[in-house]
Amino acid sequence: MQKKEQISHTGNVISIEPEIIKVRIIVNSSCASCSVKGSCSVSEIEEKIVDVPAPKKHNYQKGDSVTVVLDRSKAFQALFLGYFMPFIVLLFSL
Repeated sequence: MQKKEQISHTGNVISIEPEIIKVRIIVNSSCASCSVKGSCSVSEIEEKIVDVPAPKKHNYQKGDSVTVVLDRSKAFQALFLGYFMPFIVLLFSL
């Protein structure tokens, strides 16, 4: 069961390394499943590849369907470090 403080996406395992599992996630906008999406230019589907730390004991195989879960606080931390912090550094450097 997913908590409200978590973000989850379903994806497929594309490669397994000793410490990292690469997962392909298909992210689609809310209108991508619409029946008239062929005549609309708004719908978009994006593919992302995410590196997930491998648990010590795992039984994942290439092609397995998995769910990647992230705490919402970590998502905001990543957003801050990836977008806002560089903006603040650029602003102060000017």
